[in-house]
Amino acid sequence: MIDIHSHILPGVDDGAKTLEESIAMCKIAEADGITTIVATPHSMNGLYINKKETVCRKVIEFNQILKKEKININILPGLDLHFYPELLFHLKNGKILTLNNRGCYLIVEFPEVISPHIESICFNLQIQGVIPIISHPERNYFFRKNLQVLQGFVDRGALVQVTAMSITGGFGKEAEKAVKNFLKKNLVHIIATDAHSVNRRPPLLSPAVKVAAEIVGEKQAWAMVTTIPERIINQKRA
Repeated sequence: MIDIHSHILPGVDDGAKTLEESIAMCKIAEADGITTIVATPHSMNGLYINKKETVCRKVIEFNQILKKEKININILPGLDLHFYPELLFHLKNGKILTLNNRGCYLIVEFPEVISPHIESICFNLQIQGVIPIISHPERNYFFRKNLQVLQGFVDRGALVQVTAMSITGGFGKEAEKAVKNFLKKNLVHIIATDAHSVNRRPPLLSPAVKVAAEIVGEKQAWAMVTTIPERIINQKRA
């Protein structure tokens, strides 16, 4: 399985605090059947500014450590990017780290109010050849109450990534109800862990896949953690 959203790099945001915790998280992921993790630290959310060069360097260093520890997990670079005014400008100037640094897909966390300006930014991202992946909309009050807006983004080519723990109830009843509704309406493309820790938010995908399979079927549920994320990290249209 492939996890495209994880806060697994140590000491860069509110995810893994230490190298030891990062390694422990990778062991959990490996035991669950995850082979590839995209490290996506928060950036431009008002607390963290993780730069492209820094993340890429830390990913290389962490992969070397995992190899020494004989943990069969491959870490790829990415960002959990929050909307900010200069996003398009920084993208044009090569300062934005897309998933696997390939230039095609970008995980974006939306604010609680979706304005026409944000819709315009998404449109311009796509004009530049970048496909926005909407991060965990089931945990966003606006999307939960305005399903047609999420549908509009999907109709225009955006992808939707939901959190595994939302499907299994770990983010509360509202998120669980919303994500299952999104699944029923074919508005979900990827399941990811958004893992932050060993215990509170661990890197597990298989429990969520099992629940999702009851809604969308086993083939489609597994595609959300295998073939679809594989296309994304290899810069192919999902």
